[in-house]
Order: sequence, then C-alpha cells, then structure tokens
Amino acid sequence: MKKIAVVLVALVFLGSSLAMSSVSRNGTLLADEEKGNLIEKTLHFSQPTIEKKGTYAIVKSIDANNVLRKEGFPFIPSYVETFTLPIGTKISGVEVRASQPKEMDLSEKIIPSSPAVSYNMKASEIKIVESDVYKSDNIYPERAYEWHVGVGIEDGKHVIFLSVQLYPVRYIPAKNELMYTNEMKIKVNYEPPKKPLMQNDVYDLLIISPSEFSDALQALVEHKENHGIKTKLV
Repeated sequence: MKKIAVVLVALVFLGSSLAMSSVSRNGTLLADEEKGNLIEKTLHFSQPTIEKKGTYAIVKSIDANNVLRKEGFPFIPSYVETFTLPIGTKISGVEVRASQPKEMDLSEKIIPSSPAVSYNMKASEIKIVESDVYKSDNIYPERAYEWHVGVGIEDGKHVIFLSVQLYPVRYIPAKNELMYTNEMKIKVNYEPPKKPLMQNDVYDLLIISPSEFSDALQALVEHKENHGIKTKLV
C-alpha cells in the first residue's frame, strides 16, 4: 500500500477569518433524494448578561464558545458550529435563520478588543483604543453569521470541516444598543463526492486547492508526473 502525501495549498474562506478556540461537531445529517443532501441544526441561546468594567461593559453569554476579536472593535461573544464531511464534498450553500431579535439598552459602551500580546510576552500597559466603528449606527458585525471550509484529518481519515460562526449577539455602537436572538437555525446543502477521493495505490501526491489556483498549480502537477510521482489536483 502506498503512502499518499497530501499538500493543502489553501483554505476556502467566506467572510472574515475566524478564531476557532472551541467547536462542536454534532450536526444532524439528513438525506433528501430530490434536493441532494442536507444538514440542519437548531441552536438556542440565553439572554446575554452585562458586566461592568471601568467605563465599559463586557457582554457575556453562557452559550458562547468563541469570540469576535478585532483590535479596537467591540468584543462580541460568538458560537462556532463545525460539521465534518467526506473529502471531495461540495458545499452548495449555507443559510442561517435567526428568531426575531430583542433589544437591550446599555449604560456603558461595549469594551473594545485589546491588542494582541507582544511576542516577547513582557508585561506592558494595555491601551484601549476605540475604532471609528463606535461612531457608526450600523449593526456590528454586519452579518449574523460567517462560514468557511477547511481540510484536515479526523480519526485517520481526510475530511472537510465546514465551520459556521454565529453571532447571536450584535451591537449598534452609536445607539449603544445590544441586539440578541434566542434561536438560530443552520441549513447546509451539499453534494457528496461521487466516488471516494482518497484511494489506495492510485496517487503518491494529492494537492488540495481552491479552483482559482488550478491553472497556476498545473505546472507543479506536470513536474511531479514527469518525475514519476503520481499526482492529483483537486
């Protein structure tokens, strides 16, 4: 049996980058012959609580497992739900529907996210700086969810990870108003691979990359093939 080398060229991101400190992988898989395959997941969130810190407020959610952290922007709790699918699966679409949002007026502004810790780890005074978003009457974050797809290994198998980051709590800075929802429903439409992507004794090298890089990587595939390395680009 040949050992297959896997090169992950890039991840496919939709929306901003995510900080995935904690995820759960318990989506419900439902098959629909006419509409393809469907994943559905309903999540419930309690009302957030507010903790005062100096002249600012910290928003806390007992249901959150992540945060939206961007220096100078409001520190917002979030939730990441990650689904595992066979490698070669095509994500046709991700939809999230939230229940009617509720309003909460705040007496203090939500604390801005602090700068990243210095690489030398030396203790230093943390200066809190508000970005221009605090003058805006637009809701932050603008979208209630974001998602991205990555490739990895789970239980010794190559798989696709679909991670959906939810924002059940959002903020209107200029009004100092919090908007939160108690329920969010995730719906994922996908197409499973027609045949297993990873097959023994077929390829020596598998290159995984977004389609927009296919032309640029074709030369690498030809180079490897010319040197006797059976290569596949997906």
